[in-house]
This record gives sequence, C-alpha cells and structure tokens, in this order.
Amino acid sequence: LGRKNYLFAGSHDAAQWAAVLYSFLATCKANEVEPHQWLRKTLQVIPDTKVNDLSKLLPTT
Repeated sequence: LGRKNYLFAGSHDAAQWAAVLYSFLATCKANEVEPHQWLRKTLQVIPDTKVNDLSKLLPTT
C-alpha cells in the first residue's frame, strides 16, 4: 500500500511521517495491540509524558 502511495504524499517529509505511522501500526499488529485504542490513548497522554518515559508508550505487550 505505502510503496505506491508515497509518490503522492505531497512532500518527502509527509512520506516520512506516513512511514512512521505505518511502522507504529505494524508494531501494533505484531503485538496484538488494537491500533485505534493505542493511538487514541497515546495522543491523550503524550503531552504529560516525560521524555525519559516515552518508550513506555510504544505499542508493545
């Protein structure tokens, strides 16, 4: 899916951000984490998360 669509991402930066998002979603799938719930929760708590604790937000089981 991504490979064919990155040409039309609008910019190199947009394509890189799309690749990051796809990586997170693939990690969710590999760890049997529901991606929508993980993303919603992560976006809610990330503003209050210390830099040293960001790894705790990764979609792993």
